[in-house]
Amino acid sequence: MSDSPSQELLALIDSEWYLNTYPDIAAAGIDPANHYKNYGWKEGRWPCAMETVKLDNRLWAVSEPEEVLQRLNKIASNHNNFEQSLATWFICRWHASWGNWGATKEYAEDLLLDENLKLFIRHDGPYLLAFSAYFHCGDIENARRVLEHKGWLPSDNKLLAASMLKKGAEKLAVINHLFKRHNLIPLTVNQSATLDSLTANSEQSAITLNYFSPLVSVLIPCYNAENTLATALNSLLSQTYSKIEIIVVDDASTDNSKAVIEKFVKQDSRIKFIPLPENGGAYAARNAGLKLSKGQLITVHDADDWSHPQKIEKQVEAIRCYRKVKAAVSYWARTDPSLHFETWRMEQGWIYRNVSSLMFRRSVFRKLGYWDNVSVNADTEYWLRIQKKYGPAAISEVMPGVPLAFGRVDKGSLTQTSATHLRTQYSGIRKDYNDAAIEWHNRARRLYMPQRAVRKFVAPPLICRGSLEIRKANLKKALKTKDLFDPDWYIDAYPDIAAASVDPLTHFINHGIDEGRDPNPYLSVSGLAYIKGKSNFEAISLWASEPVDKTKLFSVTGDAKKQSGKKVLMVAHLAGNELFGAERSFLDCIKMLYQQNADITVILPSGINHRYIREIADSVSKIYFTPLPWWRRGRREIVEVTGQISSIITASKTSVVYVNTLTLWEPHLAARQSGVKSLMHVRELPNHDTDLCSRLNATPEQIRQHIDECADLVIANSGVTASFVNLKEKTTIVYNAIDTRQFRRTQDKSATSTLNVIMLSSNTIKKGIDDFFKIAEFVAKKHQDITFFLYGPETEALTARLESYSQKNVAYCGYATNPVDAYQNMDVILNLSHFQESFGRTVVEGMACSCVPIAYNWGALEEIIDLSAGYLAPFGDYQYVADRIITLQKNKAGLAKIQRMVRDIAVTRYGQEAISKQYLTALGQVSAPY
Repeated sequence: MSDSPSQELLALIDSEWYLNTYPDIAAAGIDPANHYKNYGWKEGRWPCAMETVKLDNRLWAVSEPEEVLQRLNKIASNHNNFEQSLATWFICRWHASWGNWGATKEYAEDLLLDENLKLFIRHDGPYLLAFSAYFHCGDIENARRVLEHKGWLPSDNKLLAASMLKKGAEKLAVINHLFKRHNLIPLTVNQSATLDSLTANSEQSAITLNYFSPLVSVLIPCYNAENTLATALNSLLSQTYSKIEIIVVDDASTDNSKAVIEKFVKQDSRIKFIPLPENGGAYAARNAGLKLSKGQLITVHDADDWSHPQKIEKQVEAIRCYRKVKAAVSYWARTDPSLHFETWRMEQGWIYRNVSSLMFRRSVFRKLGYWDNVSVNADTEYWLRIQKKYGPAAISEVMPGVPLAFGRVDKGSLTQTSATHLRTQYSGIRKDYNDAAIEWHNRARRLYMPQRAVRKFVAPPLICRGSLEIRKANLKKALKTKDLFDPDWYIDAYPDIAAASVDPLTHFINHGIDEGRDPNPYLSVSGLAYIKGKSNFEAISLWASEPVDKTKLFSVTGDAKKQSGKKVLMVAHLAGNELFGAERSFLDCIKMLYQQNADITVILPSGINHRYIREIADSVSKIYFTPLPWWRRGRREIVEVTGQISSIITASKTSVVYVNTLTLWEPHLAARQSGVKSLMHVRELPNHDTDLCSRLNATPEQIRQHIDECADLVIANSGVTASFVNLKEKTTIVYNAIDTRQFRRTQDKSATSTLNVIMLSSNTIKKGIDDFFKIAEFVAKKHQDITFFLYGPETEALTARLESYSQKNVAYCGYATNPVDAYQNMDVILNLSHFQESFGRTVVEGMACSCVPIAYNWGALEEIIDLSAGYLAPFGDYQYVADRIITLQKNKAGLAKIQRMVRDIAVTRYGQEAISKQYLTALGQVSAPY
């Protein structure tokens, strides 16, 4: 290569741009043209602003690079553009970084033939890219032709490439040529020629050591490395510098690593073993070893890498020769087990600085402390910390460009979709971490990092390690620093937080995340957790660590086959751990509309109940997760929520918006903004539900007005609900439906004498828990063969009743995950609610399973229960209920007849086949756009 730039390059120099871009040159007062001619060109600096360079920088910084690639491709195809060759290089490097070798190969020939490229790129990179493209595509003939290219001058990178076309002893002979030309010990030639078979005869070259020779502590963090650890340890035990202690820290491995370590401990006293009780990450393991180390010099070695026998010798020599040198860094090359060399992003070649194996003086440890306890990049941070404290010259570069180690390529760590992939050093988690670390370096007077303490700077939450308290504190700071937590939203969405007068962010970190609450109006934490398959804490840590797009919609694709019917957006208001009537009815509506050929999209406010989501997915095209705050009189519109729902309406091409409750507001606003009509399915009776009115901060009449203002059509789930709504011109009564094929008795109980009575309840006073126990006690005193089964959550009221109840005829069965199972073997179903039911779903489900219904005579239950096949008692008359139960026990023949009638009524009136047509008719009334 020429030692001076061409006249074409010199003509491109823009002095003003050069000084602005390279402030070190401006500070030195050097003429920019002379600097570029004599130094800058060799250093890889650019002579002027170049479009391709700007595009290349953008290429690595954006999440959607297609537009940038198109512009680079346009330049690459323009033979009249002086930057054509650079565009080709940048495109080729990009494709290679993703392992797209077919695409890389298309540009390989241009890299070889374009002479202009050599004006800008004065290293092995283009040749290595071309070689790699052919090699990985199996085109060995062209790979060999690249090696023979006259423009590719002899180099260590070229020798590594040449070795890849050889096998066995010939491969090692080529690699030995590299070591010999630098007066390093050659490898022992064998036929295996794999990373794990590398050995060298270091005994003859062992250096003489004495009392004053510094002890070197080599730290090896180890996690599930049983297959690679022997390679690392053997390479260290073969070092020419033998005064070392090797501290292997096992990070709670689950494989056979411990046995491998113990075997080596028995063979060589220099090896020490530190087992950790729980996995804490590589840097926590390093720190554990660092704390117990005794060496005057300290270095690190990964459990899957191999080091040349003279690596430690050369690093020690670099530090001992110069008092001001505080650390030494060597170089390495990454390879797979077959000694096929590579790098994820091509720079000057395959051989580059090995920061992860930095060697430093113990005095550095005393001044600067430990590695930061994160998942990635702490070795780079420590390297930068040393430079900040002692200056760049304090770190010696040992044999630059010569690979004193081979690093094993970990395919898992190079996964392109990984949030911590190496490319995030340009835009993403690694860059954010480095920027935060440098900011700390620049502002802090003392750069000591303790082993365990409050973090010195905010790390991207995804990579923060340590105790839960430390990770929570870091997440809290990250959310606040990046303005990702909206306290006003949190208070508006969760009135209990406002009433408690606690700090919203503190509550969210300590409790809200686990409870499935959301930090802002555009992220459902539990929905994201479901999508990512992570815990809520892990999901928000990931989200807060990456570039945040507040307009992004989080969704999963449904399993339903493509439907040609009406496009419906169905919005739920609950999706908790336990499914109650509203959630099950919502699921039934989805199934019925799907059976009527509707193309359904669903919005859920959370992803907590995975089973519920999977059931919904069977009948829908897509499920979106977005926060859905309840309407409350006096609260402001959450415009972000409205905007997200509007985007979903547009994306799904919705013709009508169905809302499963009266408690939501923004879905109706979004429908109106999008020019489609909305339907509100009212399942509540606010005039008999003071708790609901309190939560909505509204009277029943104000809630009724809210319904009128929001909905174009109202579906009431019963006549009593329709009476409350009192909007005859826009209200249709459609009873809740059940899948009667699912709710049916599958077991014959005719042979048993015991009468079984069931109640499914929320087990609160207002749901009749006291009445249930009074009835059971009354029956028990009559010495009847009757057993009462109670299902539902374990509440304080229930616990108190169970503790004080002395009879033996009550069985508490917990929450009924599958109500069908609960109804099997049951004869009678009770509903003893103290407030009026808007429908009575559990009663109908019990009827479908041939259970005779007995309930208080008010609310919708008087519409549901046919007196020819059930009983309605005056409210609170538990003795009447008990008498009916005893009567049924005494007349088993009559009971069987009633049970058959009950089943027929449930199927005829409330089966999905009958109700689904009513739903479709109702939707048809609002399908026309405004």
